[in-house]
Amino acid sequence: MLIVDTGFDMGHPDFQFNSAFLDYPQNNPTNPCKTGPPTTCYYESPYHGSSILGLVMGLQNGQASVGTAPSPNGAPTIAKVTFDLGNGLPTFDVKDMSDAVLALSQQNLGGRAPIGVTAVVFNDTTTSKWPTLHDAYRTAYNTDRVLWIAGASQDVAGSPVSVPGAFSDVVVAVGSVWPQNGQLVRSPYSPIDPRIELVGPGGGPGMGMPASWNRANGGPTANLAGNSVAAAIVAGVARLAAQAHPDWDGPTLRFWLQNTARKLGNQSASEYGYGMPDAVCLIAMNTSCTFSVNIAGPTPIGDNWQHTWTANVTNTGTNHTYSYYWEQSPDGVGYWSHVGTNASTFTTSYSGNGRSWVYLRVTVTEAGHSAISPNFPIQLVFCLNGKPYPTC
Repeated sequence: MLIVDTGFDMGHPDFQFNSAFLDYPQNNPTNPCKTGPPTTCYYESPYHGSSILGLVMGLQNGQASVGTAPSPNGAPTIAKVTFDLGNGLPTFDVKDMSDAVLALSQQNLGGRAPIGVTAVVFNDTTTSKWPTLHDAYRTAYNTDRVLWIAGASQDVAGSPVSVPGAFSDVVVAVGSVWPQNGQLVRSPYSPIDPRIELVGPGGGPGMGMPASWNRANGGPTANLAGNSVAAAIVAGVARLAAQAHPDWDGPTLRFWLQNTARKLGNQSASEYGYGMPDAVCLIAMNTSCTFSVNIAGPTPIGDNWQHTWTANVTNTGTNHTYSYYWEQSPDGVGYWSHVGTNASTFTTSYSGNGRSWVYLRVTVTEAGHSAISPNFPIQLVFCLNGKPYPTC
């Protein structure tokens, strides 16, 4: 596993495994790691790197949080690319970032690693301004066959995908989702951008993910939210797949990440990309355990205001057994109530007088995997005798 980030607390109980450590920047003589002890390189503000390392592979030791792929095997190779001049503000150089990506991808000091993750995000979306860094990622992907995964952007609402995630030809940009009204939806700070490739759980306002944190700064855990959190969790899932398939290189891993990702309800490619990685499907290389659903209809029944709606599931393979959960809402946003039995069809029967709207949705589940349909709006127009307007 390759990681490029900021400060690391390598004495943390979650990180008691072998690791190789490279310090950047190399080019700035004021870097305190040049003159200080090795621990200076680790214990340096900010300590964001600790959370990324912990979310990927923090040990399951009962002391703090647990990583997505909590295994002591396959020691990580870590590069720190920021340093603090003493004013509490981290700074780094694009050349150092490029050197770190190349060094980790080519040297693989911790063993052959097809996956790298970085949450160091530039406040820039213009890829042409960073040719050296783009070339470094191209070399890593095309020559060294390493797949780098990056947080999609700095956690600012409305921000597009930023460098290095914007290098979509060779870097996977990961956006964030969080639970809302019973389903996973785009986090407010996750970009809407066609360069989003995958999404992962990253939390939202007031809702973070437990992660390892520097002990000298309030650790050993902290609840964190952001695109970097989502990227670390996706990288952890990728690490599980790489452990199960040691013959995979980075581009092969990318193919299976894309083609086994779980589709999310109301999915827009600019918000969710291919979807959220599914570790079970990814390790099994089973594209048939991901599916999507939409509502078709209506089919009228007689002359009363009754109609049948059908859940159409898109999947591959055969012999699937699904369960269905139908809901309706007056506005499609707030309260949803369970209205349907466990069947692929649902019949509506309304009476009253006037004109209104109702929204339907259905969740389909099989063997622990689920998909939720887009909200389906229905305009209801009634007469006193219950027949549809204007027949009355």
